[in-house]
Amino acid sequence: MAYVPDNIIDALRGSHQLAVFVRLDTDPPLRLWLGVNDVPVGFDALDEAGAVYEGAGRLLELDTLEVLVNGTAGSASFTITGVDPDERARIVESLPPVRGCLMHVGMTTLDDYYQPMSAVIPLWQAMASHTTEAYDGGGQGDPATLRLSLTAVSGGRARSRPARTFWSAPHQKALSPTDLFCDQTGRLSRGVDVVWPYYS
Repeated sequence: MAYVPDNIIDALRGSHQLAVFVRLDTDPPLRLWLGVNDVPVGFDALDEAGAVYEGAGRLLELDTLEVLVNGTAGSASFTITGVDPDERARIVESLPPVRGCLMHVGMTTLDDYYQPMSAVIPLWQAMASHTTEAYDGGGQGDPATLRLSLTAVSGGRARSRPARTFWSAPHQKALSPTDLFCDQTGRLSRGVDVVWPYYS
C-alpha cells in the first residue's frame, strides 16, 4: 500500500475538499482540524479508536511546512483569530503547557458528504515552542478581537540552545582548548584537499 492511498491521489488530481489536521501531544491530546463540525478520524498509531477532531474554523492561510533536509529546519505558526477579548483570561489561563510537546500535521480529502476519505496522512512533525497573543483593536464598527498563535519548530530549531552554524578552530578551542578537530575547516571552506592525519 502506498503512503498516500490511491483514492486520495485521484481526489487530489480533480476537484476536492482538503482537510488539514493538527494533533498536539498535550495531556489529553489537543485535536483540531481546519474546518467546521467535529470529525471522527485520527492518525494511525497515534490516536486511539473513536478519536474526534474538533473544528477550529476556516483555513485562511498555512505557513510553508519544511522538513529537516540538509540541516534546514522550519517553523510554522498556527493562529486562531476572532477570540472574544472578554474571554481572554479564561482561555489563556486554561492553556496547557505546550513547550516541548510533539505536534503532528496531516491531511486527507473529504468526500461529497464532507467525511474523511482515509485516516489522516502525516505530513509534518514538529515540536511546540511557544504561544503568543495579539490584540486587534477593531475599528470602523468592527469589534475588538484577540488573536492566539502557537509556533512549532522542526529540526535543529527545536533545541533549547541554538545550534552552531559555523565551526572554526577558535570556536572549538573556546569550548575544548586541546581539541584539534576543527583546525583545518578554514582550508576546507576554500576547497583545499586536506590531508587528514593517520593514526595507526
